[in-house]
Amino acid sequence: ATRNKLVSALGDRMPRLLGDMGYEGVESIYLADRVRARAMDSEGLALDYFKFYNVSWNRPQAFFSSYTDIGDDVLVACQDTRFYWQSIAQFYLDLTGDSDGTDVVSGKRVFKCEGGASGR
Repeated sequence: ATRNKLVSALGDRMPRLLGDMGYEGVESIYLADRVRARAMDSEGLALDYFKFYNVSWNRPQAFFSSYTDIGDDVLVACQDTRFYWQSIAQFYLDLTGDSDGTDVVSGKRVFKCEGGASGR
C-alpha cells in the first residue's frame, strides 16, 4: 500500500531499481579526525557511535556547525524545492501524523520552511 501511494504521488519521478553496482557496501557517517578527537578529548564523546548523539545525555551539537552558518547565497528558496511538492507533504502527513511539520499555503499542503516559501 505504501509503495502504491509513492508511485501515485511521484509518477514518473519514482526512483527505479536498476540493479546493484557489483559490490557490497555499508552506510556510514564521515567525521573529520579533528572533530572526532576534539569531542573525545573534551567531553569523552565517541561520535563514532549513534548513542552518543542523544542530546538528552550529551552535547554533540557543540562539535558541528549550525545550519544557520550556511549562507543564503548557496541555498535555494524553499518554494523551488520538493518541500513544496504537495503530494509528498500530504503523503508525509498521512504516514506520520506530524501536522507541525507541514503548512497549508494557497490551499496546498507543503512542508514548513523557516522563513516561509521564500525562506531557505
